[in-house]
Amino acid sequence: MTHITAAPVIDNRVVYLVGNAGKTGAYRLSDGTPIFTVGIGGRETPIISGETLFLLTNQNKLIALNKQRGSKYWETDMDKGRTWFGPV
Repeated sequence: MTHITAAPVIDNRVVYLVGNAGKTGAYRLSDGTPIFTVGIGGRETPIISGETLFLLTNQNKLIALNKQRGSKYWETDMDKGRTWFGPV
């Protein structure tokens, strides 16, 4: 992971990182073993709620991922006439 400007989020011994260079990943806190990486980048700190990781991307999309597998539940375009900051 590179170009990380968002704060890391730690949940249940997993650290979630969002990189501005186009990657988001989950890593085991104890040893750094990757759990998943996906090709979604952002600059804002993600939020976890239940089993979902919410990300605000560089393309102004709000995306919900499964926090254990990184699979996408849904995504939506945010209002392009505004500037969005996370956590949303």
